[in-house]
Amino acid sequence: MDPRVAGSRPTSPGGIIEWRAMLRPLALVILCSLLSACMKAPDPEIGLRQTEAQNEPAPATKPTVVLPALNGWQETATTLEFQVGRWDLPGGGVATISWLGPSKDSIAMNLDRWLGQWQTENGTPAQDGRIEPDADGNFPFTFVRVAGILKETRQVGGGEARADWMLLGAIVDAPGGPLYVKAVGPEADLGEQTEAFRAAVRAIQVNR
Repeated sequence: MDPRVAGSRPTSPGGIIEWRAMLRPLALVILCSLLSACMKAPDPEIGLRQTEAQNEPAPATKPTVVLPALNGWQETATTLEFQVGRWDLPGGGVATISWLGPSKDSIAMNLDRWLGQWQTENGTPAQDGRIEPDADGNFPFTFVRVAGILKETRQVGGGEARADWMLLGAIVDAPGGPLYVKAVGPEADLGEQTEAFRAAVRAIQVNR
């Protein structure tokens, strides 16, 4: 008697191959379903942060500024991070060019600070001053002139207040942010350079 169970059908090699061929697509479907279930949905916050990072402007860099030389001005190394130029002037005076970044929010604050450093003999704020626009050069600027007693003397080495001194200043509307050009020194020396100072600021060059 045949040991095989009655009614059973022999499995031929061809049948095995046929079943394997049918199972392959099914296995791929199941695998893809499992992978989809295990994959974490993208975090919208991450995408938002990446988009913001891509849209952020490049950090502003300190400009290179060229100011035509004035008679008696000796160029020296800058002493503060925000300075882009510095000169020693006759009579113990000092001139600097400062850059505080691209924002124009600091203009009014710096102008008030400049004016607040001067006073008259009776202690009142200095009244001998001029503030006027100038658009005749490479970049428009606001010209500032103040004379009197310099009470804030740290910028010139400290010590007693300086009587009969003056400030020549310019707030330049340059690309990349305002430039603050300031010269302080004895009025007898600096006063003679008022027009030369304005001409130098008109010719100022800014390289980025």
